[in-house]
Amino acid sequence: PSPLSSLLFLLPPFPPPPPPPSSLSSPSTSCSRASTTTMPSPTSPTSSSLLLLVILTIITTTTLAFDSHVYGIDVSTHVSEASARCLVGQNLTFGVVRAFHSTGTVDTNVVSTVANLWAGGMSHVDVYMFPCPRCGDPAGQMRKLVSYLHEHHVKFGQLWLDIEGGPIYWGSNHGANAGFIASLISEGRALGVSLGVYANWYSWPQIVGSWKGGDHLPLWYPHYDNIPNFNDFRPFSGWSKGSIKQFADDGSKCGVSYDINWYPP
Repeated sequence: PSPLSSLLFLLPPFPPPPPPPSSLSSPSTSCSRASTTTMPSPTSPTSSSLLLLVILTIITTTTLAFDSHVYGIDVSTHVSEASARCLVGQNLTFGVVRAFHSTGTVDTNVVSTVANLWAGGMSHVDVYMFPCPRCGDPAGQMRKLVSYLHEHHVKFGQLWLDIEGGPIYWGSNHGANAGFIASLISEGRALGVSLGVYANWYSWPQIVGSWKGGDHLPLWYPHYDNIPNFNDFRPFSGWSKGSIKQFADDGSKCGVSYDINWYPP
């Protein structure tokens, strides 16, 4: 793990989405609070003053650097309303919930978990589909999922197509794989669903080669560098930027295990 990832778990919760500039904290605010305690003379530093300096340095270089970020989770297990409220209290303010298994079946947890994330105070809730290439009938898989979501009144924004796993889930024929994904996209659009793609510069070419048939859709990409920005992005298959970044896969608070995601406000 990088030094930054260690700090992420030692420091307080992620900072909230940006408040008006007048309400942002700053190193000087922290110093003014500290000034209510009599401090030793600067000419004779003590371990206490050095500790304070270290704390202020961490706050300044880490917490304040993240004040314009929006954080969220993605989950593949049930999340209760109480846990969702707790996560929102940690400034994890949006969620993406698995709605379809790689075995070709609907994930029935999606109904209660999506409802709980909304009830817990999350500002955006999406779902994702892990399709089953070996099951065939991609249009049928999309219809099955969307029908289930509508029948159970699942309120969601985006439906993300989780394209990963290479030979574990996909065949070796890039053209056939591309055709499968194209059929998912076509059927989803025909059903009026707002789609996006979850993939990166490694997983997508491994599955479909140089095909660019998904580049008109928003991109959610994984890269576990523990850094919530897009500076690491590598253009591929027509995508020149990402919409969401999954930057860590080891989130664990409020009784929930999750991946940690970020997007610019």
